[in-house]
Amino acid sequence: MATSPSEHNSDTLRPILRKAILAYHSILKNQEISILKREIYRVCDNGFSTQEIAFPRYRVYRENALREALNQEDVRYYLDYIWEHIVSKRIDLKSDSSWNLIALRERIDDPISRVLEEAAIDEASDTGKVTLWRLPDESIDLLVEEEFSRTLSGKHKYVAYCPLGYVSGEKGSSWSLSDNMKLRILTHEERARYLSRHHDKFLWHDFVSRDHVGICAILEIYGEIRFKEYQNQVSDVVEEEIADMIDIVKWALMLCANNSMPLVEGTNIYQNVLGGSFCTTGTGSFRRQDKTIGSDYKLNNIDMNRVKELIKNAQKVISISNDVKNAFWFWSRSTVAALNRDALVEAVVGLESLLIGKGTELNHRFKLYGTAILAASESEVEEVAKKLGDLYAARSSSVHGEKKEKQIQEVTEARYYLSKAILKVIDLCERKLIDPSSSIGHQLEKFVLRKSLIL
Repeated sequence: MATSPSEHNSDTLRPILRKAILAYHSILKNQEISILKREIYRVCDNGFSTQEIAFPRYRVYRENALREALNQEDVRYYLDYIWEHIVSKRIDLKSDSSWNLIALRERIDDPISRVLEEAAIDEASDTGKVTLWRLPDESIDLLVEEEFSRTLSGKHKYVAYCPLGYVSGEKGSSWSLSDNMKLRILTHEERARYLSRHHDKFLWHDFVSRDHVGICAILEIYGEIRFKEYQNQVSDVVEEEIADMIDIVKWALMLCANNSMPLVEGTNIYQNVLGGSFCTTGTGSFRRQDKTIGSDYKLNNIDMNRVKELIKNAQKVISISNDVKNAFWFWSRSTVAALNRDALVEAVVGLESLLIGKGTELNHRFKLYGTAILAASESEVEEVAKKLGDLYAARSSSVHGEKKEKQIQEVTEARYYLSKAILKVIDLCERKLIDPSSSIGHQLEKFVLRKSLIL
């Protein structure tokens, strides 16, 4: 009688998987391998230098090795085991040679190929040479854990690397922002490895130019997805998830740094942790922003515990409130817009959608509800109301194609007010003064009316 996966996790599945991986690696070491030239970045006295290295092509289809592995005892036992105890309980198929071949490639060959390639890149970046078929013990441990997790959950894990420009801080610093996000300032050696792995995916000024070396951090994002739920839209779904998380982090850092300018983004890169493909190239990338001018963020001076708190609260409210989710979407579009007029419109529309939704007398309600949650004291009421009125007028002018001299200042103010409005609404939700599952605008209207009595 077949036992359940939960009865075969750590004590049985891990050692079976490890034996299969090592057996397949032994088969690979006897295979011929083609060599090509690859550009590698290395640390030097003046920053970085590039060097062409004779590099092994690990990520290729090796039919002979796969066929041989299917008859290897440890590999065969692993495939039979996961079929009997796990896979057959999820899908209505018969185990045959075609399934075994696909499973072998997805569960062992792809992950090993990626680990071999990354180990070779790191060695080449550090030493200028490559040891063929080198598979570090720590990489085997990680590979076993990741494949073990995927086998039981059915989910593919991905990791994304998102460069954020114009930051300063101690090299090697790292901050955990949530269970699945980490912000890091790379050391010179780590940056050289990053460049060696991904330099074909981003523009030169993202990471290498004189203006950006030393003032770029990497936001690492980890997520997971079931391929079968999204068919051919996996990369689109992953990119949306990554973008949403970047937005929340940028918003939280902007508020905690008390900075009116959002962080500048580079090219975002993502890949399957186990080496499978989200897209035809295996490693995906997308770029949302072309501007490279930003404002300095001193990361070591920011209260990262407060950043974590804002991220946690924002994610909680966004999961319930479409109004707050849409406000973040407009905020995001405002931060990456190429033109100031577009950024202004996005920010003000974001404020409008959050504060009042649909209805009449929009200008008046925009000022009234916005002032109610943005003014910190009675002395600020008239100033905030006037600025909101000016921003709404500027938004209307931009929509109708009119140019204004103060547009840059208005963009900064509109984006700042939208950031603060989102924060205040999240705070009101946390204090249970607003229900995130209902219209935020309608609740703000009632809130203002209750506070407007003259007694």
